[in-house]
Amino acid sequence: MSEIDKDIQDMIRQNNQWINNLFYVKEEIHFLKTFIKSDIFKKYKSEIGNTLSLFSDQLDELNTQHKELYLSLYQHQKDIQGLRECDDIHCETFYHEFHTNKGINMESFMEHYNHTKKDLYTLVLTYL
Repeated sequence: MSEIDKDIQDMIRQNNQWINNLFYVKEEIHFLKTFIKSDIFKKYKSEIGNTLSLFSDQLDELNTQHKELYLSLYQHQKDIQGLRECDDIHCETFYHEFHTNKGINMESFMEHYNHTKKDLYTLVLTYL
């Protein structure tokens, strides 16, 4: 197996991990949206209703970002194969940097998502 084939295989494996992580995040966002709208918070509505509304908006924004990132990674899965066509180091560098940037985007999204989720859990634990 050539070095480029190994690189492609590693990039595809990593990209698949990112896509799999996003699958679970999608399910969690749906759960959290349903949870904060549940009757369990009805008696606290006057105290935290606005905060829950803000969390709902944040989850909507995360859902939008999730869709964009998922589509980007799905397309990237196909684009990775273009590395095979490279005939110089500049082309290979372009693909590696592009892949690295996808990872940075994924990491940034996950940090934002996890921070939002932690803040929501902290609020919920205060009232339940």
